[in-house]
Amino acid sequence: MGFFQGRKILLVDDESLLLEALGAMLEDLGLQVHRALYLKEAMKLIRSNEFDLILTDLNLEKTNAGVELAAECKKMGGSAPAVILMTGDDTKIRNQYQALGFMAVLPKPFPEAQLEAAM
Repeated sequence: MGFFQGRKILLVDDESLLLEALGAMLEDLGLQVHRALYLKEAMKLIRSNEFDLILTDLNLEKTNAGVELAAECKKMGGSAPAVILMTGDDTKIRNQYQALGFMAVLPKPFPEAQLEAAM
């Protein structure tokens, strides 16, 4: 738990129940969690805060907006936070997104231990 203590994370998912449950789990690990339900909200938070990590769903608002979110982070250059992608898609699709530079890809649903290992 010490490694995560005080680190700032942005959690982005358009499923409010998942957003709250996962957020609570991350807070239990000692992380400062900021939550966003929508891409526009997430973009605003990214531009006004410095995050250590972004954990985002691929399919925000029924599109592949998670990729757009990662692209926005890459524009930040050296100060860009690491981005972990969450998706329910099959392995072939997950591998494509790893090739785009995501730090890790987590298949939904995932256990807490798998999330901790990815972070």
